[in-house]
Amino acid sequence: MRSERWFVRVLGTAAVIDAVDQVGDVSIEPGRLRVPVVIVGVELPTPTLPTAVAIIWLIGAVLLIAGPVRPGAAAVVVASGLTLVSDQQLYSNHTFLIWNLCLLVTLTWSNHWVLGLTVRTQISVVYVFAALSKLRSPWLSGDVLRRTADGVIGLPIARDLPDRSLTAVALWVIVVELVLAVLVWRGRSVGVVVAGAFHLGIVAVVGNQVGLVVFGIAMLSHFALPALARPASTSKSGSIPPAGAPAG
Repeated sequence: MRSERWFVRVLGTAAVIDAVDQVGDVSIEPGRLRVPVVIVGVELPTPTLPTAVAIIWLIGAVLLIAGPVRPGAAAVVVASGLTLVSDQQLYSNHTFLIWNLCLLVTLTWSNHWVLGLTVRTQISVVYVFAALSKLRSPWLSGDVLRRTADGVIGLPIARDLPDRSLTAVALWVIVVELVLAVLVWRGRSVGVVVAGAFHLGIVAVVGNQVGLVVFGIAMLSHFALPALARPASTSKSGSIPPAGAPAG
């Protein structure tokens, strides 16, 4: 239970940073939802709705850290989900990841084995998809790195590298992401070091963007979970033998 609490505290920290970053930026505009909508004579969204959404988001994130966990996760799911589906202009991978992980916490918090399984599956899928999506010419040529590398301290690190070096770095990123997809399941101690260095490297090269920091913390959160072990097996009668009792 203690490990799961640390997992939601780390996830809650990422959600708090994301919520604070969204305050003032959250907007409910014509997008995938038809707005304005009139409900019981009230036209939505009201001018105060985006602020209310941001406040609910922040309260939920704080509850993830301090408890109770499930209501906090549910609040983040509602607030961030409403923002994601209602603003057509919003494209936020880190917010979607927070939404997804909080949804898993909401649904599986009572069963920590299922929680560990589903969270690890989600993180692993993100790494695999990220690696496969880079198997294209713009990334492999190094063009993407050259365009996006601003550096955390304003030094255009990647822009000064020759083409061959950029291609090598691009291939290295793909390999690391595939390795991390495996380390999610095995190699917890090694995984947290490799993943931490990898995400810090992304921030250092691309620039100190809040979204990258939130994404990195969320991706690292699962390392707080205990190793995934099989659920306790039951006896033929269907009951679990007490500790110390013979199995047969």
